Order: sequence, then structure tokens, then C-alpha cells
Amino acid sequence: YFLIIYFFVVITAEASVHGMIWKRVISYWQICSAATHVGRLYRTDGFLQLLSDLILYPFHTLLGFDCLFFGAARNSQTFVFVTGAVLMPAIFAASTVFFIVKTGIQVINSQNARSKRGRKNALPIKELFIKTIQGATRWNVASLYVLYCPTLIIFVSCCSFVQFDVLRMRYWLDVPMREVTFFAVFSGTVCVLQGLAIPSCLLLILRRLKNRNSLKDANSQYVFGMLYNDMKPEYWFYEITFFFKRFLFMTATAIPDEVLRILVFAWVAFLHLQSLVLMKPFSTLEGNILQKLETCFIFSVYVILSSQIALIWFDNAASEVVALTLVYLTHAVFSVMVIRSMLTSLIYQPLTLKALAMPQAMNPLERLICHADSITRVSWDSSRQRLHFYNLTRRSRLKLLDTLNEVLHMYIARGDEFHASYLSVAIEQAVSHC
Repeated sequence: YFLIIYFFVVITAEASVHGMIWKRVISYWQICSAATHVGRLYRTDGFLQLLSDLILYPFHTLLGFDCLFFGAARNSQTFVFVTGAVLMPAIFAASTVFFIVKTGIQVINSQNARSKRGRKNALPIKELFIKTIQGATRWNVASLYVLYCPTLIIFVSCCSFVQFDVLRMRYWLDVPMREVTFFAVFSGTVCVLQGLAIPSCLLLILRRLKNRNSLKDANSQYVFGMLYNDMKPEYWFYEITFFFKRFLFMTATAIPDEVLRILVFAWVAFLHLQSLVLMKPFSTLEGNILQKLETCFIFSVYVILSSQIALIWFDNAASEVVALTLVYLTHAVFSVMVIRSMLTSLIYQPLTLKALAMPQAMNPLERLICHADSITRVSWDSSRQRLHFYNLTRRSRLKLLDTLNEVLHMYIARGDEFHASYLSVAIEQAVSHC
């Protein structure tokens, strides 16, 4: 299980096209698992319960409310409280030590290779230190993105007085009630402080880089690029705002009343949907696939919440079957979209480049997947000073014309006078949108 988490951390830290898609996948399954937990759907199907527990509670066996309370019952409250409070810093420290050891091994191997070649010059200490710190920070930011919700849910689940009271009455009657109350209040306080402090610090860091015009710098891209590479430049902060929304999603699961939990969860999802529609923050990479995945994510959340309401209103076997069918269907639709986008970036796009550059080198299977004659091509005729678009359908030409008109109008309306650069930017934007 920790190898799977390690894979997600590595793929997120790369900040590549696949990393951007995997970030949306991680957010989808974590929030949908929380939406499953807020109502009766969690107790309806065993497989759905197991799946949501594996995604949302990776540390529950070690730091669940029952294990923590067991430690408090054995007069080790300090150890238990400190363990819960420093969980995220401990993860950061462990990942930093791991990265330092990994960098040290790489340096030793490179020095051995240089000595075999007769070169004895080593890397400067300052350069090596900066490289190690940058790599460790990048690793920690990726770990924070992956493990933000699971660490928050630990403290959220520890806020329930009912669960603690049941455990106290069932196993540890000698534990006074004031210890239960203190532990629940402590867990809620740490949840709020940690859940708000982490995105606030990231926001201050990115804002400082923005004020210095360093977001596109190579070092900034290497360390923090995973937080804004998949966004449009003017919406560099959007991923941080999603941290705050995830905090609201996780804290909504601690509301005692079931209907109120569902309504609050739906309200936060509506806020996220409204920001998506009004801002459209994601880049147009891969045919707006990131925007489509996020929209599908909101749709899946509302399907899950609607199923929760249906199970409350119609408490029978037929409603359970319909609700589970809808939930599994939405998960299948999202999975198909993710697989399609992965295959497009891994297979179809390289084949498209090969079909444009070397069509004669394609084998029969590659020609079956990608026909060179059907690829839309754009070329520049320098003698006539005009652009040529090949293999465009009538619908595509009309779409290109409409998009050109819209983007040109936007650029001209913002400026006092027209510049030739407006036209080039408008054409680039129009082609990317199409």
C-alpha cells in the first residue's frame, strides 16, 4: 500500500502531463470516498466501503480513533497527542531524510564513475546543498498533495464524542469523561490549525514567487510547478483554493446530523462547480481534458449525494440497487475518461508526430490507429503570406472562425490600439481551443 502512495507522490512531483491527470484522479477518489462516508451508502455495499476506507484512511490502523483512545487509556496521553499532532511534519522529515540519502547515493555513484574516467573534480558543496534542498522540498509538496486529506480525516474522525463514549463504555469504564472530551477537542483544534496553515503557507510562497515574476523560472517550476503548471497563468492560485475546499469537504464528514452532512457537502461542491464554470482555470492541454475530468468529478459527487438522499427517502432494497448502479456507473465513466486521456498522450500523440514526419516508417498497426491523411495540419505559405489548414471539416472551420472572432475581439477590446502580436496570440489561442 505504501508503494502505491510512493508511486502517486513520484508521478505528482514530476509535474508532467501524466502527473496533472493523476492529480485529478487522486482528488476525485479522495473526495468521492468522503462523499460515500457522509451517508448510508457507506454501509450499503461492502466493496464500496472497503474501497473508500483504503483511499481515505491509509493510517487508520496505526492512528485511528480507537487505537489513539486505547493509548490514552493506558496513561500515555502525551505520546498519543504528540503522535497525532506531528504526523504531517514527521512525514515531511521522513521524506526529506529519504531524499537526502537518495541524493547521497547518487553523488557517490557519480564520483565513482568520474574517478574511473580519470576525473577527480566533484560537485561544489553549495550546489549540492541547493540541489538537495530543492529536491526535498519538491518531494514534500508532492507528499502534501497526496496525503493532505488522509491526515486531516484522522483528526476529523477523532472529533466524534459518540464514538469515544461508545468505546469508553464498552472497554474502558475506568477512563474519566473529561479525558474523552479533552482528546476530542484537541483533535478538532489540530485539524483546523493544520488544515488551514498548510494551504496558507503554500499560498504565501506562490504569491511571493508571483510578485517576483519567478513562477516560470526553472527552479520554481522544478519545486512548485506541480501546483500551477496545469492552470492558466492568471489562475496560478487555484490549486491552493482547492486545498481549502478539500478542508471543507473533510470537516463536513464530522457533522453529527446525516442530512446536514449531505447538504454541506453539496454546498461545497456547488462552490467548486461555480468557480470552474466562471473561471475555467485549467489549461487547454490535451483538448481541455483537465477541465472535463474536474467537471466529471463534480457530477460524480452529486450523483453520490443524490444516492445518499434517495437511500434516506426510500429505505428499501430496490433503492439500494439503483443507488449502487448509479455510483458504479459514474466511477466507470470517470475511469474511461482517464484511460482515454492517458492513451491519447502515451500512444496517439507520438503516432501523430510520426505520421506527420515519417509516414513511410509506420507499420500496419500504427497506420490502423492513426491515419496520416486524417490529421489536421497547419502550414505557413511565405510567398503568399497566408496560413493553410488541411483536412478540416466544415464544422471545424466554423468553430475555428468563431473562436478567432471571439479571441480577437477580446484582445482588441482590452487595448487602445491594435498590434500585430494580438493576431498571432489570437490565432494560437484559437487553434489550441479547437
